[in-house]
Amino acid sequence: GDRVEVKVTGARLRSQRAPEPPRRVAVAAPRLEHEGVARLTCELGSGPLGSIARGLAGRGPGLTPSGDDVLIGDLLARQASAPAAIADEAATILAVMRACSGEPALSLAGWAAKGESFAVVLDARDALLGAPRPGAIESLTRLGSETGRALLAGMAAGLRAG
Repeated sequence: GDRVEVKVTGARLRSQRAPEPPRRVAVAAPRLEHEGVARLTCELGSGPLGSIARGLAGRGPGLTPSGDDVLIGDLLARQASAPAAIADEAATILAVMRACSGEPALSLAGWAAKGESFAVVLDARDALLGAPRPGAIESLTRLGSETGRALLAGMAAGLRAG
């Protein structure tokens, strides 16, 4: 953007035009194998988060069950789109996951609540937010047997909700 520099009684102030709000990319949520996880993923953002999270946490196939991956994706998307409002949602999801999920998923969820994850996951999230990341979404869908698709489904739900 354009920069303006103003000198005021010996102090320098800098102003920069605010960046355009990111445009979100519409993406169809991928098909998930576990029917209950797929159904609850569609409900994220439209019902009570605690009960939906309890239905997802620890459910589905994988080392990190697909329900956990959906919650992690949801956290990442909400953190990126509304970081000031994430604290309550993150606390709810993390509390449920502590009771129902294994350590790998719980660690990843803790990172996600702070906006952190693996590069392939963050690149896909940024692509969903409109950043130029060619092939990022497709790369994520190939992660694990269902992990990438579940993370993507969670991010899509989180962006709809946030």
